[in-house]
Amino acid sequence: MRVSTGMIYSQLTERMSDNSAEMAKMQGRLSLGLKYTRPSEAPDEVARVQALESRLKRLDTDVESISRAALESMRRRKPCRLRASSWIV
Repeated sequence: MRVSTGMIYSQLTERMSDNSAEMAKMQGRLSLGLKYTRPSEAPDEVARVQALESRLKRLDTDVESISRAALESMRRRKPCRLRASSWIV
């Protein structure tokens, strides 16, 4: 089988183009300090992050609800009056 100069040139330019694109992607990651630049590069990790963010939002909502309930409970309470005789042992 004969390999022409044109075929060699075509394959080399295609590989150079692929390597250049890969190098640009790597440089982008390095400059941003990121492991991934697109969510599609790590869908399992993206799903985990989304689940954790959702849980954090629910926990924040729960904390706010508990805080409001505690404040409301404190407002409803009547001040306690202690008699001096209650302190006598």
